Amino acid sequence: MATKGELKALLATLGITKATSRGQVRDMLVDKGYTFPEYQVCDGASKMCIVPKHADFVIKWSTAYYANEKGYDEAYDEVLIYQKATKAGLEMFFPKTEVLCTVNGVVFVVQEKIDFSALNTPRNKESKYIYKTKTVSPAIIDKIDTCFQSIHRGRSIDTTWASMAIIIYGKRKCKTLCKFVIENGINDLHSSNIGYLRDRPVILDFSGYHRD
Repeated sequence: MATKGELKALLATLGITKATSRGQVRDMLVDKGYTFPEYQVCDGASKMCIVPKHADFVIKWSTAYYANEKGYDEAYDEVLIYQKATKAGLEMFFPKTEVLCTVNGVVFVVQEKIDFSALNTPRNKESKYIYKTKTVSPAIIDKIDTCFQSIHRGRSIDTTWASMAIIIYGKRKCKTLCKFVIENGINDLHSSNIGYLRDRPVILDFSGYHRD
């Protein structure tokens, strides 16, 4: 298993740019001896991610598939938002996120790895969470959902995730989180972008999506 330091040194040799595709990154890793399934490469609308199987972190960076050179850097935005969350006393809702290195103008970010997303919650865990949150009032969940929908383009938040946030962190913290989400434009909180770390609800993709 590679350490953060070893992967930092590796990134300096790969020649990744914001336009490098997922397949190209995968081939680069294979050429250096980093093969699947020990190392996966995942991508989304604005970021790409290297996921070492046996490490407690992932590496993220922003991409520019659409020849979009307007200065977007969603991966680095997550570093800044995590710092804001820490100052606001909301760091428990986010995996630890910091800059690893900058190579070829690409800011590589290292982020604490979650256990699973809300979309991929194992059945036994889902049952456990539903039982744990059975006393949470639907009215409180509705308030959180209304708050998130106001920034989240009308999509509802995962109710089990929201219930876990309420039961673990309390209504006041959740209310503060709602305000924080709106203030920071975190508008893409579908079930793949929220999840759990050590049975605690977290947001794993929190830059929001603001490209044209």
